[in-house]
Amino acid sequence: MKRILLPLSILLLTVALPTTTLLAAERHGPPSFEHTHKYWTHFIAFVLLMYFLLRKPFNEFWVSRAAEIEHLATEGERKLAEANVKLAAAKDQLAALQSDIAKLKERGASEAENEYQAILSEGTARSDMIAAQADTTIKSEKLQQELELQNEFASQVISSARQKLSSSLSADEDKALRESVLKGLGSLQ
Repeated sequence: MKRILLPLSILLLTVALPTTTLLAAERHGPPSFEHTHKYWTHFIAFVLLMYFLLRKPFNEFWVSRAAEIEHLATEGERKLAEANVKLAAAKDQLAALQSDIAKLKERGASEAENEYQAILSEGTARSDMIAAQADTTIKSEKLQQELELQNEFASQVISSARQKLSSSLSADEDKALRESVLKGLGSLQ
């Protein structure tokens, strides 16, 4: 394009500018139609020369520009199609993720319910076991207290019987009673 603009500028300066300058110089003002009709051939020759010089580069520029625009449009359509494919894949992946999340929530809720039931049953079993142990402990303590009371009562009975016997028996009777008890113990062995 630059190689055509330079000759075109030179042609304009050599043909059109001097002609206009000459016409203006003759009348000392702008040229009129009567004075310019003899220079029309120069102007028409200039326009035809410009047409023949610029026709091919101008046409090539617009053809290449149209091809470039066509290429950009098809490239844009191709990228749009790729983006639509990626968008569809992303939507499918999102739907799969949402489905997985729903399944995980459901599984988590069911596991939580199962864990709750297990903890509840374990707690119930432990409370029953603790109640049974407490009942057993209460019964054993009650039995132990009854035995202690019986032993205490028996020792009090023996103590009071000893006092009554020692007060009512003489020394000889006491001695004879002890010997008979010892003989009875000796025969047990």
